[in-house]
Amino acid sequence: MTNAQRAARCNPHPPARIKKSQKRVPVETPAFPDEIAHLEDIKGKLNKAIKQAHDSVGHIDKEYMDVKRYMVEQRGEIDPHEMFQNEMALKRIDKRGAVAAGILDKLAKLLDSPYFARIDFRETSKVTPASFYIGRFSFSHANELLISDWRSPVASMFYDYEVGPAGYDAPDGRIDGELTRKRQFKIKNGVMEYALESSVNIQDDLLQRELSHTSDEKMKSIIATIQKEQNLAIRNEKAETLLIQGSRMLLPWRRLSATGMLPTSSIAAVGGKNWR
Repeated sequence: MTNAQRAARCNPHPPARIKKSQKRVPVETPAFPDEIAHLEDIKGKLNKAIKQAHDSVGHIDKEYMDVKRYMVEQRGEIDPHEMFQNEMALKRIDKRGAVAAGILDKLAKLLDSPYFARIDFRETSKVTPASFYIGRFSFSHANELLISDWRSPVASMFYDYEVGPAGYDAPDGRIDGELTRKRQFKIKNGVMEYALESSVNIQDDLLQRELSHTSDEKMKSIIATIQKEQNLAIRNEKAETLLIQGSRMLLPWRRLSATGMLPTSSIAAVGGKNWR
């Protein structure tokens, strides 16, 4: 079975639209209606790309089977040189099928969750900022980059900088400017469950959800500070025992311990009570 055939079996329907039964309605409507509209636009373009990718897989599979059928039917008629050329053609077609299947798989994953962040960056030499959406994979439509891969140079600013002066190392050299906006999203089954705007990168899902439900800047500042302190404490390899105070710190530390990132023996108590 060719790579293209395996992809066709995994994606039997050309348009990989999300069924209504799969959709999850968010508990609260996200506070950014512009982002809801943008997500719907991206999903429409992803569906078009998925149909094209599915058709491409089908064409490659047909091309492979046509060559294979010719080789079987003409086995006694074609000379060894032509047989060798046909075998090489099959290998080339199979490689193209593998690439097409990989593209189809990435597009299907993007349809479920296209991106998780947005940054607006204004280069020093320009007047208006440009928006960059960051996801697991890059996605372009009509020669326009709509989603940047999280490993791309421009996406590094999401992880490295708060709102304010920022920059990144592009292939052509250093580009400096200013981050004017940072947003984070939780998208699942094509539905935006929540969105938040914060100057820092909030990594914990629970903190993201809590921040998305409040407009209190003081609360956002407190939670962001706690996250920074958590990160510092996690990396403190010198401390044999850690004393944690405050219920807000409890769940993140419990989750870290459960995943094995922290040994439970290293955590003494929370709020005066042993929670292990």
